[in-house]
Amino acid sequence: MDGTARDITFAQVERHMRLCIATTAELEKMITIPGSEPLLAEAAYQLVKDAQMNPVQHLVQHLDLNIYRGRRDELAAALLIMQAYDAARVVSGRRWVSVVNFMEALLPASEYDTLLQSGPTFWHSEHNKKMTFEAIFKD
Repeated sequence: MDGTARDITFAQVERHMRLCIATTAELEKMITIPGSEPLLAEAAYQLVKDAQMNPVQHLVQHLDLNIYRGRRDELAAALLIMQAYDAARVVSGRRWVSVVNFMEALLPASEYDTLLQSGPTFWHSEHNKKMTFEAIFKD
């Protein structure tokens, strides 16, 4: 790899556009792959899990990451969703979670109970009109 290619590769890894899989001690050679959202999400999950702190604490301690937090606090919303997903995952013991388990982890108990009994706001047939959220998403 020539100097230009090496600089580009380093910049892409630094900006999270590529993932570094392996490198030599002096950074002479580097093996990288293009990152995918699921792979990056799993890496972030493992990082936060291994650090044994919640994502908010992790971000506060790493302000140098220059993470765009969003004009309307999209980062805070994303963190709430990730925490709900992680909590639902612990309960289910699986890599995937059901809609019902996710909503239970996301909402306060009283709001979750209200959601379970709510019906759809749009339906295709009279049968669907009478179904509750709990019945629709039970499986």
